[in-house]
Amino acid sequence: MLEVIEPIRDPGLLIAAWGLDTLFVLSSATFISGFAALNEYVEKIMHPLMYLTLPFTGAFTLTGWLPTSFRVYLAWSPLANCCEMFRAAMFPLSIKTYYSVPLILGSSLFLLAIGLPVMFYARRDVVV
Repeated sequence: MLEVIEPIRDPGLLIAAWGLDTLFVLSSATFISGFAALNEYVEKIMHPLMYLTLPFTGAFTLTGWLPTSFRVYLAWSPLANCCEMFRAAMFPLSIKTYYSVPLILGSSLFLLAIGLPVMFYARRDVVV
C-alpha cells in the first residue's frame, strides 16, 4: 500500500512453503519428543544441537550465493529447501532459488513414520 516493498510474487507458492515447513517441523518435533520421552540425554542435547544446526537451515544465506560444492550439502536440508521456497515466492524471478518439494515431503513423512510409533510407545511411560 505504501510501496515500501514489492507485493508477494506468488501467494500459492508462499502458502505451499508455509504448509511444507509446518509439516516438517511437526514431523521433527514428533520424532524428537518421542525419543526425548524415552531418554533424558536426548532432551538435554537438543538445545545445543539446534544451535549447531542453525547454519544449515538456510535462514542466513541464499543457496544461490554459495559455491556449487557447498550448495550440494545445503540442498539436503529440508528447512533450507523451505526457506528457498519462501524466497522464490517473495523475490523476483531474477533471483535464482533452489528447492526440492519431494525432499521436504519425503523427509517429513520419514520422520513422522518413525516418530509416531515411538511417541505412542513412550506415551505409556509418561505420567501427567
